Amino acid sequence: MFLCYSYVYGEKVDITTTPVLPLMYAAKKYFLSGLVKECVQMLQKSIEVETVCTVLQESMKFAENTLKEKCL
Repeated sequence: MFLCYSYVYGEKVDITTTPVLPLMYAAKKYFLSGLVKECVQMLQKSIEVETVCTVLQESMKFAENTLKEKCL
């Protein structure tokens, strides 16, 4: 949640050291489209064989079609 506030007030956040999925949930909840975009980009970079099913499931939950296509 702190990172959402950091993004709102500073428009900058370091998402490489934080769990991206909870941050993306908060960004979607508070309509922070720039932060959602950064989270999607981070998730696209981090897709691996071990995590692809989790990322696919979350992309469908968050209605992120570009991320879903990347996973498929």
